[in-house]
Amino acid sequence: MEGKRYHYINLIIASILVINLVISCSTKNKMDKLLGDVSSNAYYICFSARHGNQKQEVVIPNSNLYYILQSEKGEKYNITTYIDIMTPVVLGEQELELSQNLFDEIRPYILPANWATKNIKGLDYFKNGVQNLEIEHELEIIKQLNLQGYLIYKDDETGLLVLSPDSPRCLESSDFKL
Repeated sequence: MEGKRYHYINLIIASILVINLVISCSTKNKMDKLLGDVSSNAYYICFSARHGNQKQEVVIPNSNLYYILQSEKGEKYNITTYIDIMTPVVLGEQELELSQNLFDEIRPYILPANWATKNIKGLDYFKNGVQNLEIEHELEIIKQLNLQGYLIYKDDETGLLVLSPDSPRCLESSDFKL
């Protein structure tokens, strides 16, 4: 009897480890895809950054951040290094430490301190996944939608924001059509 119990416990532990590995690989693949896209239609990424003792919330197109970091760190800074550094930052496990130069470069992408208190309904600005109204508080809307599970990019031809059909929320919504 004791041998069977031991066998079942080992089986449960092994199953948990396998499930954890699958989830971890899935998250890594998603982050590689998200952060590896540095095209002009790259998704916006949202993360916390620290400059001195101040914590800032940042919303920036992935490509812009990659090229800003690459220009600051030099030509040895490649996409693999970027993905390794930014994955825990985008997942909320770490904050990006900003030098004064980097802080100055991304200042236009820093959310105002009161961004969360604004009563903005982000999805009201979209029809069939595409921006259909003028947006005054673009970064705040992107952050709010990101917190709800949407991935957003700006179409480089039209300049309009687009909700990615690959977003978890778009995939589960029956009324989302592109």
